[in-house]
Amino acid sequence: MPDERCSELIYRIYNTVNAPDTWQEVLADVATDLGASHFFIAARASVDAQPFAFIEHGFSRGHFDQYHQHYYKVDVWTKALAQHEPNQFRSSHEVYDDRAFLNSEIYHDFARPADIRHGLGCLLVSGDSFDPPMMTELALMRGGDQKHFDESEKRRAQHYVSHFEQALQLGRQMQQLTAQQRAFAGLFAAQTQPALICDYHLRVYEHNHALDGLAQNGVLLGIGCERKLTFVDERNQSQLEACTAGFRMATFNSAESFSVVAGGVGYRVKVSPWLYTGVHLPGQQQGALLVQIQPLRTATQLSPGLIMCWTALSAAEAEVVAHLCEGTGLAQIAELRKVSLGTVRQQLKSAMHKVGCHSQAQLIARILTLSV
Repeated sequence: MPDERCSELIYRIYNTVNAPDTWQEVLADVATDLGASHFFIAARASVDAQPFAFIEHGFSRGHFDQYHQHYYKVDVWTKALAQHEPNQFRSSHEVYDDRAFLNSEIYHDFARPADIRHGLGCLLVSGDSFDPPMMTELALMRGGDQKHFDESEKRRAQHYVSHFEQALQLGRQMQQLTAQQRAFAGLFAAQTQPALICDYHLRVYEHNHALDGLAQNGVLLGIGCERKLTFVDERNQSQLEACTAGFRMATFNSAESFSVVAGGVGYRVKVSPWLYTGVHLPGQQQGALLVQIQPLRTATQLSPGLIMCWTALSAAEAEVVAHLCEGTGLAQIAELRKVSLGTVRQQLKSAMHKVGCHSQAQLIARILTLSV
């Protein structure tokens, strides 16, 4: 059963996942607890491969650097340790002949200059799916003025093994997640389609450059001082809030969308569930929403002929709707078509009935949606 000192160090080992800069302090204190003067952790693909991650305590600056790859090729302790069951601490004299070690290249060139004579090592070999595969060495060492690491020190060191293994795996997962987040942030910012990530109360965590331009235009939406997403038209805001309520209450579990019109331009607003981890939520994931705003076809891309293909409207009704999608008012449409305002209103009313809409905005949104 770990004592209070051991339990405190185990807690600090796990704390390195969120505070990796504390690893050297943790190694120093674990080394002291186990009567070691030196301690290193090396993660590599095989026993003779150079580490892709390395943390050390007790060595002079640059001590490892001067040996580079050669050290890992002549490291007799580690090669001997690899012949034994993994995840178990073993004393150096148990795995390799002590006299042979004193005559070895690594002792004369590496260990003796650092006053290292005895070692206690463990190879962590986990069944994770990391690429590249990871084998991690925990190596404690001390000088010739002390004895070999004994059984009680080995048992105490063994208390830390599973915790080192889990903390190192979690730390590597965190690094990969951070790299993915950075890659996503770059892609997200570069998207040409306006998009943002917000919570269920529409407080914006992140948004891209395309949405910046849309918000600055001020016709469709804005982001307030409390970073809350707000549509200019209250009806659009109500539609958005209905979507967020559905996700919050787990009524929706896939993307929802609705159409809006602003400044004569139609947009499809798509709301999707999202897991967000970022600077606002360090080390955590929280349910969030991805809001994407897709501009639909404008009237310059529409024609009465296309509208007639999509609907059962007459040529006159389709012409009125095409003008409406461009943002033209009813009086101006009447003037352009050289008919009375009453005729235009009647044609609009008929078009709305045929398409199944109850307002001009709904009709325009429906037509623009059909054009996607």
